[in-house]
Amino acid sequence: MRDLYALRPLSEELVSSLNGEVTLADLAQDISEIGYPRAR
Repeated sequence: MRDLYALRPLSEELVSSLNGEVTLADLAQDISEIGYPRAR
């Protein structure tokens, strides 16, 4: 959670640690809409 509050880019590893049923691809539209940084 500390990574989220620090606005560190999302990675597949971070997303799956928060919810194993969701992938980074599943969140792509939401991430884009809110402008959250995304790991490349």
